[in-house]
Amino acid sequence: MAWGLRRWYDPVPGRMLALASLITLLFLGPVLFGGRTLTPLDRLGEAAPYLEASTKPAASHPLQRPLLSVTAPAQAQVRRALKAGEWPLWNPWAGAGTPLLGQEEAQVLQPLQIATLPLPLEPAAGATAALRLWLALVFAYLWLRRCRPGGAGGGEISTPAATLGAVSYGLGAFLIQWLGWPAANAAAWLPGVLYASLRCLRQGDPRDRGLLVAVAAGLALAGDLETAGYAFAFVLAAGLAELAALAPEARLRRLGPWLLALASGVALAAPVLHAQAEAGRDTFRYQLPAADTRREALQDPLGLVSWGSAERRRTWAADAGSRLIPQAAPRAFGDAFSGYRGPSHVHKDAGAFAGSLALLLALLSLVGLRRHPGVVAAGGAWILGLVVLARPPGLAELLETLPLFPPTANAHRFQIVMVAALAWLAALALERWRRGEGLFAGAFRRWVPGTAAAALAVLIAGLYLAHGPESARGSTWVWMGVQLATLAVAGLVLLRRPRPWSWALLTLAVILELAIFHRPAARGAEGPETFPTPQSVAFLQQGSLEDEDARFAALDGALVPDLATIYRLHDMRVAPAHTPVSYAQLTRPARDRLAGDGALDLASPMLDLLGVRWVLAPPGPARETSEIEVFGDAGGRILERPGAFSRWFYPETAELFQSGDWRTWTAAAEDFRHRSLVGKIPGGDTLWQASQAHPAPPRRTVLGPAREVLELDLPEPRLLSSSHFHNGGWRLLLDGRPLSPIYVNGPLLGAWVPEGRHRIDVLQRPRGFLPGLAIAAIGAALALALAAPRPDREVPGLSRESQS
Repeated sequence: MAWGLRRWYDPVPGRMLALASLITLLFLGPVLFGGRTLTPLDRLGEAAPYLEASTKPAASHPLQRPLLSVTAPAQAQVRRALKAGEWPLWNPWAGAGTPLLGQEEAQVLQPLQIATLPLPLEPAAGATAALRLWLALVFAYLWLRRCRPGGAGGGEISTPAATLGAVSYGLGAFLIQWLGWPAANAAAWLPGVLYASLRCLRQGDPRDRGLLVAVAAGLALAGDLETAGYAFAFVLAAGLAELAALAPEARLRRLGPWLLALASGVALAAPVLHAQAEAGRDTFRYQLPAADTRREALQDPLGLVSWGSAERRRTWAADAGSRLIPQAAPRAFGDAFSGYRGPSHVHKDAGAFAGSLALLLALLSLVGLRRHPGVVAAGGAWILGLVVLARPPGLAELLETLPLFPPTANAHRFQIVMVAALAWLAALALERWRRGEGLFAGAFRRWVPGTAAAALAVLIAGLYLAHGPESARGSTWVWMGVQLATLAVAGLVLLRRPRPWSWALLTLAVILELAIFHRPAARGAEGPETFPTPQSVAFLQQGSLEDEDARFAALDGALVPDLATIYRLHDMRVAPAHTPVSYAQLTRPARDRLAGDGALDLASPMLDLLGVRWVLAPPGPARETSEIEVFGDAGGRILERPGAFSRWFYPETAELFQSGDWRTWTAAAEDFRHRSLVGKIPGGDTLWQASQAHPAPPRRTVLGPAREVLELDLPEPRLLSSSHFHNGGWRLLLDGRPLSPIYVNGPLLGAWVPEGRHRIDVLQRPRGFLPGLAIAAIGAALALALAAPRPDREVPGLSRESQS
């Protein structure tokens, strides 16, 4: 990458490359080379069947816990599909099947994930994190180096100022604390899009437009729609600021290609973006908050009715303060290990912290460079972020009506913009200090920076002393001391004229402060190097080889949902955040709760319908059940349910769903093989019944994650029912001709099949997938047109006819 940048774009100094590499090793060296893993495998020993897998206590950061149960399983299935040359469309191992292309944690087609495909799953997580950090540091340097500081000297920001701004961005809270998550992809690509945008707007060369298409596609494929949306909004704001500095005649000429290049990059990601937007709307993570928002909107459309009470005003002021305070004092309410008292958790609340020095310099920029286009864009974005965090009455309701802001938005993803804005403002202020302009000119140089540093230090100390929890008083002094020491160094350095050692001292202070605050979130965990395979899991794997249709369920928190994907085991559960609402409603009669781990009713007909043959239980005394215990050890017990259905079966009768609530019908059903609820009966009847005995079950000749081939021989037309979750994306081909799928037993897949011998191809194609591919093809063609160099109008030595 460094060679390519030097060859075709802007060279990155060797010192900056070395610094980016050293910082990457500082934060991720133990993960890359020291035997640690970013996937918190040490937490496996907290539940069955891993109780004997690890003797060490869990030492990984609490923030990384979901990487074990959500991100790693999704990545495992994506890797299998890509290595097999298949589209990663469907995860058959979770629940009755869940969309994989639309799962954000899967990060399908993300270049930084694809780059680590040669590595095994567990070390690949650390390698991807290293790529994110290194890419963010290098591209942030290139972006800030290209920015114009304004003032009498003109030109661009110097190397030292750009370096310090890049370090503030790359080691800022948003990227480091979410380093293992899809949001970090957006933080890694954002500086690249900003850099390519500046080149495209100033020079407009085909290679600049090609670079912009590539990095915009990387940002669009981040795997986090909300974060990527905020990042693109910031790119547009920064681009408009740059256009304002261009000559009027050049603005329209550069605006069109720039917007087309951005649009082309987004279009390349269209199949994934559409699938993510569609899958997200069907899950609890979206629908439950959406219902609450709609209900509140009917009662108080702008949030102003309840604002009239004094209690409401006091509550809002307290909530707003608790969200704003961590932006200056990130550990004022404690930390992840000492009883945090903030509104959410420390990483969400303090995600916009880019260092005390960056905050100080940003404030100086806002005061001294008010009419500078970059300050207007960056300062406006940062102030808007503070407003979004404060959530004044009416704002939350307004934002949640926009497509960019889903109902789950709690503003912490907007902090990616705030960190980038702080780094930009800090680089601008440092460049003015280097030149001795503005607030740093003349007599002002002696007292403005020092006074501002002292005032900010007093404010930060007050916030820590007023809000620090008693249980963490010792750590409160440590956090406060680190910030005050950084401000003291900054104030003393800024009082003098810049010297070569000044930049090194300021950069070192920023690195040390941010490393102390953020390195624990990226330190990785000690434990097994790969996912272990307990004996009970091996037993289930052997059972799956003998019966491909068999699913299993777990009792009392054993084997957290989605983790079975790692082992290619069919688990009837889905991780709560990704549970389709209709599937959770279907399985509710068999569980205590809508989603997650609940105590199972092992006699529920729902378990038969879903093909649950095995039940994994923790070790201990057996429950009084009719199931047979077929395996047991110190890790867990396996119970067998012989009555489970196969994946495809023929019900004897069918009842048409006409009105009411299908959940009531399925909850009361006693035998789904005897009678099933369907959405359509041929001929318009409301009840159908087979005239002959059970035919032979379908025979599968091809089985894959998103494709099955069934061969069947029917003496009469029959209802073919399944336990596949029907997300509207299944396509059925009967002997090569389209066959209409129907909903059976609520959200499951079925079809009416005529008599005779038939072959049925069952294909998963998410709604909008083919149109998304068409949009991507158009984007690719447009990208080639933008990136292709124009031929010279006249070629020396050739006649006009030859040139034509």
